[in-house]
Amino acid sequence: SDPLSETTADGLNESDMQEWFEVDYVANPDRGCSYVYGCAAVLDFVETNDFLCIIRAHDVREEGFELNMLKQERNFPYVITVFSAPNYCDKYGNKGALLLLKPDWYEMVQFEAVDHPFCLANQQNAFEYAMPFLSDLC
Repeated sequence: SDPLSETTADGLNESDMQEWFEVDYVANPDRGCSYVYGCAAVLDFVETNDFLCIIRAHDVREEGFELNMLKQERNFPYVITVFSAPNYCDKYGNKGALLLLKPDWYEMVQFEAVDHPFCLANQQNAFEYAMPFLSDLC
């Protein structure tokens, strides 16, 4: 499931905005399965469980993370999405990120993809590959 994107509220009038805040769960049109959860579902879950927020992962984000405030004034996001795989599947060009949590603060650390390490043909074990050469040296 995915949180309802805050951009879906951009440009809404007051009546439509109230409806946006009341969204609980709706079918996920992007995935074709699962649900999108809205502001009402998040607030209910966070308050019922006495949580500060929801931290979720494994959902590609261009910057490696997303902080969802649910269009509300607050010192901490209601939903934090963290995605740690930069350039996912070698095609998305996204950054990776990790979340550092301390008792009184948090920090998002972003990083770029790096080149893949050298691999021996057929994923051969490096020690087995090197042993004949090393034994010749002794």
